[in-house]
Amino acid sequence: MRLARPLLLTTLFISTALWLPPAMTSGEPAVEPVLSAYVGIEGPSVFQRFQALIGERSLPATRTERLAAEHASTLRLLERSVEAGQSGVVAAVEQNGARVISRYTTSVNGLLIHATAAQLAAIATAPGVAYVEPALIVTPAL
Repeated sequence: MRLARPLLLTTLFISTALWLPPAMTSGEPAVEPVLSAYVGIEGPSVFQRFQALIGERSLPATRTERLAAEHASTLRLLERSVEAGQSGVVAAVEQNGARVISRYTTSVNGLLIHATAAQLAAIATAPGVAYVEPALIVTPAL
């Protein structure tokens, strides 16, 4: 599966572009908007690998903390393994001119990136990419 929600993704990116102000009339070329997107990467996260390793599907928080302390070196190895699996997708993101903002390995396997709609379309077809979706925008309400 390359794009989890291709129609939603395309609609979002097109509508985002339509809401931008028109290009300056001074003859400057129009700049394509940069969007935040989450790139899901094929393969399990550190937590999913750890669950498979210890053979438990459901782990209460207190047990997870204890197991994490007991297996710290194993978790570091699992994290390096997930990061190594992400390297091809990171390279594809950078080759397409997009920017990796954050890498996620612990609970999910993915990247937060900034890219144009055209770059996102190209990244969605890269080997190892499970899906691309708009990144959530969180605004604190204090």
